[in-house]
Amino acid sequence: MRLSVSYNFFNGEEHLLASIRALRETVEETGLPAALAGEFGDDGPPLVHVDVHPGPRGHSHLDLRYLVESPHVPPTPPEGESQDVRWFHWHQAV
Repeated sequence: MRLSVSYNFFNGEEHLLASIRALRETVEETGLPAALAGEFGDDGPPLVHVDVHPGPRGHSHLDLRYLVESPHVPPTPPEGESQDVRWFHWHQAV
């Protein structure tokens, strides 16, 4: 699943806040009991990928991607969220 959090700046505190927001969005949008994965450093969990692209009104948009894990249970996205949530193999995600 691709999650994105948008910021105009980036430091250790914002990294930690972004990872917590990414986890919250994962749980809210999929209904899965998820947790941030990987070994945590002083500034939080590992950042897996950053995608920088033009945003509206001429600013740069950052998609910050973190790895989350969950027990293999069926996703239960709530009404109003995308229902196209499914499990897939790692090679299909990369």
